[in-house]
Amino acid sequence: MVIGPPADDAGSESGVTLEIESRSVDGAPLFPGKQLMQHVFHVQGELCFSIVSIEGVMPRAMNALREMNSILAERHRRRVPGSAADAQQDCRFVVDVYSPGIAYDMGLMLTMMNGSENQQLVDYMQDTQVDAGFFEEPPEYNRFSMP
Repeated sequence: MVIGPPADDAGSESGVTLEIESRSVDGAPLFPGKQLMQHVFHVQGELCFSIVSIEGVMPRAMNALREMNSILAERHRRRVPGSAADAQQDCRFVVDVYSPGIAYDMGLMLTMMNGSENQQLVDYMQDTQVDAGFFEEPPEYNRFSMP
């Protein structure tokens, strides 16, 4: 919900400084020959959030999530003029708007820690067939367009 430049050049003109520190997680087991990595995100020099991820796992899913985040961010930047000051101070929101999907570039997220919020992946299945009906809208679903 921050107005800004188009998605292609949003990061460079947003006025937001994003720094990411990455390191391998000591003592963590390897997953399909890959080391777990911790990525710590700083916005405007302040700690924002941290993720632990495995690079190269489920790349198609990561691309889909990155694309979804980019579409949402573009709509936020274009649609809402002059966001509230508290929204501009929410570092995670600013990262999501000006660097959408960047966390998915780091791979499959196992944990995400953001202040008091802690998300953890507890299970996933790869190469599993899912019934196509799972992705169908219920008949009573009301559809609307986002401007």
